[in-house]
Amino acid sequence: MKAQTLFIAAVAVPSSLLAGEYTQTTQSAPPPISPGYSLYNAGEWQIDLFGAYAEADSGNRRLIGEDVFGGGLGFNYFFTRNVGIGAEGTLFDTPGDMLGSANVNLTLRFPIGETGLAPYIFGGAGVVFNADDLDSDDFSDARDRFEDDDEPGKGDDVIFIGHAGAGLEFRFSPHVSIFGDARYTWTESDNSDFGQARAGLRFTF
Repeated sequence: MKAQTLFIAAVAVPSSLLAGEYTQTTQSAPPPISPGYSLYNAGEWQIDLFGAYAEADSGNRRLIGEDVFGGGLGFNYFFTRNVGIGAEGTLFDTPGDMLGSANVNLTLRFPIGETGLAPYIFGGAGVVFNADDLDSDDFSDARDRFEDDDEPGKGDDVIFIGHAGAGLEFRFSPHVSIFGDARYTWTESDNSDFGQARAGLRFTF
């Protein structure tokens, strides 16, 4: 009887020790700390909703009068964290010849760490147009003028423009931000240059 008891004890003690050792060695390690999520990334699609204000140079009243308010819609795509392209359209409530504008842009942005702030610069080209142009041959005429550069701006209300500007975006989350920017716009028509400012919401996907 004593021999049987000693045998059972001899088997049970090492087994319990092994079980305890196995339990200690199989405890799950704490999960690794994941790297911080960037608020600005490559491959972003963006939709812009904005209000706009434009002001003409002194003595330059043909397109917009003295100043004018409006609003518009834009789309952007960022190939990298810093470089993107986009297109935008803006309508203005103006007493001048210009009903609206359409532009394509190249944007260079410079996110400041993970603060959510990203200054940017941009430039591009496009056209301004009036209401009559929507039902006329002026767009075709403008294309022809662009190809042969024959008497630019003469007799047409579709006018080619170029612009350059700078702005600042603040991103609350990876998908929602506010932005504001300002630009100067040069036109092919004499005495028709103007400045423009925008502010609005940006949705990123």
